Amino acid sequence: MRTETIIFWLPLAAIVAHIFEEFVWPGGFAAWYRGYRPEIASSIRPKFLFWVNAALVFAGLSVGFDGPSWIGPPFFIALTTLLAANALFHLRAVLKTRIYSPGVVTGVLLYIPLALFGYWYMPQARHTSLLTVLIATALGSTYQLFSLANHRRRAAQASTRGTGHKRSAGEPPAVDPAAKLAEGCKILGSVLLPHGFHFELREVGKSSGGYFAWGEYVKGDRRLEIHFRYSPGHITYHFGDRSISHEAYMWSALGKAGGNRYPGFSDDPMRHFRDLAFDLENYARGFVRGTDDELSRRFDDAVGNPRPMGFARIFESEDDGE
Repeated sequence: MRTETIIFWLPLAAIVAHIFEEFVWPGGFAAWYRGYRPEIASSIRPKFLFWVNAALVFAGLSVGFDGPSWIGPPFFIALTTLLAANALFHLRAVLKTRIYSPGVVTGVLLYIPLALFGYWYMPQARHTSLLTVLIATALGSTYQLFSLANHRRRAAQASTRGTGHKRSAGEPPAVDPAAKLAEGCKILGSVLLPHGFHFELREVGKSSGGYFAWGEYVKGDRRLEIHFRYSPGHITYHFGDRSISHEAYMWSALGKAGGNRYPGFSDDPMRHFRDLAFDLENYARGFVRGTDDELSRRFDDAVGNPRPMGFARIFESEDDGE
């Protein structure tokens, strides 16, 4: 096989390597993507990811089979530009969150150099015109924008399907719990993502109290469960098969002196998320970045020394005033 022909199979090889990094080793792309973009988490499903990557492999095969034909070089440039844009997406996410994005290594080492090589090689070796190069580059670079818009569309449809609700003509739109939860997760993510947590949307639906959404930030055996209806509701810390509420965690960490901000009394749901982020950063460090032994002791204390309730709480207050 001639060297010139082999060049057109390089995108396929890079694609296969990239998919391997995202989903096999180290893997974890789907969970990472849901945490990085919680507003579209409901769109990031295994079946959808399979077909997207199947289409990418098919594109790589097409470039390889087209080879140095009249369509090969522009197709090569369009595809490698698309791949380079994907690499920049991964790289931007890493720089923003300071955590590993599955796919960033092959993106930076293979996708970007391959695109730069195509911009240099195809015009001078295959006599591809500058206009053709520019058109192919423009087409390839639009993929990330299209992908994000498509995910948002699918997430909106999933939210509607999850609630089973169809608005009648003239009915005002209700608060979208999934969208509000996603917005709040952007606030919480600033605290949790840098320490290896990722967000997983669990359910969007409707109960007797109205529409709701809930999900979890996950890191190994640690899960922070967050429910949203009109504002953040149940906040539960899970460690293995053990669970405690946010109030129990704060009582164990702060005692009678208190000082935790969540739950508060604001009408602004995002204020509640900011208050919860403050508590996580300042008073729940054992859960966010502590050792397993440290977190286990916190759970032991929270369960063994619960906050007094009822009359015991009243008497406790009276004792404090003596």
